[in-house]
Amino acid sequence: MNILVLRSYGDYIVLLNAIKYSSETQPIKIIVSAHLKPLHDALKLDFPINYKFEFINFNISKGILGVFTNKFLFSFSSFKELLI
Repeated sequence: MNILVLRSYGDYIVLLNAIKYSSETQPIKIIVSAHLKPLHDALKLDFPINYKFEFINFNISKGILGVFTNKFLFSFSSFKELLI
């Protein structure tokens, strides 16, 4: 099984917590956006051996990270742009 993680830091923390309490024994590859690697490294968590993390640069930078948040999606300017 593969899991793709592109979004925010909070979503990544939720995933890591789910892994911590998971009883899954099948091999799982987690493909993670490279912008989350510093957070991953800073947490220094131990993961079950069946979880493999692969960090890939999807060119997600601070500038476009806002696209992934509800604040951006539901802002007045977003609705205005959609109307145009």
